[in-house]
Amino acid sequence: MFSKQSYNAYIKTFSQFIFFKNSKETETDFPGAKKSLDIFKYLLTNYEKKVQKKELCDIFWPEMNEEKAKQNLSSNLYYLRKGLDKIFEKDSFGKFFIRSNSHVCWLNKPPEVGFDFEIFENSINQAEKQNNQEIKKRLLLDAIDIYTGDYLPFCNYTWAKRKRKEYQEKAVRIILELIDIDNFQSEDKIEELYEKGLSIAPLNEELVMSKLQYLNKKDKTIESMKVYEEFKNRLENELSIAVPAKIQYMMSDIIKNNQIIRVPVDFKKHENFLEIGEFQKIIAYELNARNRKSLLLSVHFKRGFEEMINIPKFSQELFSKIRKGDRFSYINRVLLILFSETGKIDLPLLIERFFPYFEKYCKEFGAKYKWHEVKHKKTKLITYGEWK
Repeated sequence: MFSKQSYNAYIKTFSQFIFFKNSKETETDFPGAKKSLDIFKYLLTNYEKKVQKKELCDIFWPEMNEEKAKQNLSSNLYYLRKGLDKIFEKDSFGKFFIRSNSHVCWLNKPPEVGFDFEIFENSINQAEKQNNQEIKKRLLLDAIDIYTGDYLPFCNYTWAKRKRKEYQEKAVRIILELIDIDNFQSEDKIEELYEKGLSIAPLNEELVMSKLQYLNKKDKTIESMKVYEEFKNRLENELSIAVPAKIQYMMSDIIKNNQIIRVPVDFKKHENFLEIGEFQKIIAYELNARNRKSLLLSVHFKRGFEEMINIPKFSQELFSKIRKGDRFSYINRVLLILFSETGKIDLPLLIERFFPYFEKYCKEFGAKYKWHEVKHKKTKLITYGEWK
């Protein structure tokens, strides 16, 4: 399979429009008329087709008479060829690359030049012919790595938007296919694929349903609720429509099956405990404080942990580790502890304090823990642990 490194020159259209030569960026601003570059983008979008000159005139000079539009087209093709000569530092390079006769224009791609969208499509085509799942997966991963963002993102012609949507749909289809293969060594890769898919098409129903099913399977109900709420808010704010019934029913089942409301009584008795809504408000406050840094500890328990563990004793020892000003909450087998204004109490100290407690009560139940830094406008995962 060809990659970017297989070519001496390379044209990138995903996320940015850039010319590369010998793996180095040569131009971001085309050394010629903007209209000539737009014509080149149209020819790229119709690569391997011959485009009628009249079609180009109708697109780029719709209100101009035919004779004047053809003169403008000829001038812009000239500037385009000269610009390509300059970019690739080769006389007559543009003339070889941009071909035309009295009626049509087309690209005659030099063999040393690669197009990212062509490599993307070739990877997909090769994957579709593969029976070997590992090779197929590698080809699809290659394709999704090439897709770094929208096709010609700042080109606002209808034809560019149409092609952009086509590539978005292809990228999402690849991501869903990769997730269905489901033989990745790490959950991180699947989560990375979902993140990329939702950045491409945040309102894609199939992708949202797939992620909700995945999170439910992994017993991550809080994250399921977050995905659902973000999807719901975007639908309402951007399209003024409600969540499709099938996704509403799915979310309702997830909440029902996971008993979101249930909190151990011994937790609720303690003065440091807050219901999840109040706890979220405090987190929001911390995220808006510019000069504050807090640490958030989340402990994820497997289903049935409440029936197996000695909750009163568990709670008593837990509370002995929490400072008076700290707060904790609990939702759907996830224990959340917020250490506010940590100051000199840093992560190693907190780990040293809590790890024996985890070892004593949580190891046999397969609990996982995560430490997050909470600092102005964002939370950052800073360590992750689990017992196997």
